[in-house]
Amino acid sequence: MVNVPSFLPVDLRLDGEPFGLAATNLESYSRVLHLDRGLLVREVIYRTATGRRVRVEFSRFFSRPRRHIAASRVTVTPLDGPCAVDLTARIDGAVTNAGDRQHLVDYETLRMGCAAGRG
Repeated sequence: MVNVPSFLPVDLRLDGEPFGLAATNLESYSRVLHLDRGLLVREVIYRTATGRRVRVEFSRFFSRPRRHIAASRVTVTPLDGPCAVDLTARIDGAVTNAGDRQHLVDYETLRMGCAAGRG
């Protein structure tokens, strides 16, 4: 069975510093699973190195009746004044099955390889 690309990777920087759930400057953390709606919501209040508090909410939705539908949302709310936010969402096609078999090929790598081979 072929794995689907992961749409979950998100790189987030707040006031120039990388954000991660393993950070020690989390003021609060909650995670709620709504089975009836297929929704997972994680909410964090984070204090940046500049002292600003920021609420970050991650929501993931998976449709049960239409299994090919899923979505991810990140909401960033500064609580103590402006905060620089840099968010990069990615799709990871390097998902593997047991035995490290990768079914998908990175298009950019493939295209670059073909162009380099001609030159």
